[in-house]
Amino acid sequence: MANGKVHKVVGTAAGASAALYRARRRPLLDQLIEGAGGALGGYLGGQLPDVLEPAIHSWHRDLCHSWSASGAISAGLAKFSGWERACREKAAWYRNIRLASGAEPGKAFLHALAELFWNFVAGLFAGVAAGYLSHLALDAQTPRGLPLLGT
Repeated sequence: MANGKVHKVVGTAAGASAALYRARRRPLLDQLIEGAGGALGGYLGGQLPDVLEPAIHSWHRDLCHSWSASGAISAGLAKFSGWERACREKAAWYRNIRLASGAEPGKAFLHALAELFWNFVAGLFAGVAAGYLSHLALDAQTPRGLPLLGT
C-alpha cells in the first residue's frame, strides 16, 4: 500500500518524466530546466490529493481521490498545454531580449534568470498533473481502490 514517501518518490519520477517527454524537441538546457520543474511539480502533485483530503482514516477518499478526478485532470491537460506554451513563449521572449539587445551584464543576467524561470514553470505544469495522476494510480491498486465520484 502506498504511503506518503512512495507518493513523493513516484510523483517526482512521474513529473520529471512527463516534463522531459513534453520538452523532448527543445534545446538540451531547456529540457533539463523543464525536467527539474516537472520533478518539483510531480513531488507536489503526488501529495496534492492527500493535502486536499487528508488521510486521517482509511476511508478518507472522496472526490479528490476518485476516478472522476482522474478524468478531470486528464481533460485539463489541454489547458495545462496552453499554460506550458505561454511559459515557453515568455522564456523565448526573455532569451531574444538577452541575445539581441546587447544588454549590460546585469540586465543580461536578469533576462537569463527570467528565461530559466519560465522554462522551469513550463515543466512544473506537466509535473503537477503527472504527480497527481500517479497518486491516484497508486491508490487505485489498494484494496479499497478509488470511488467513481466520491463517497
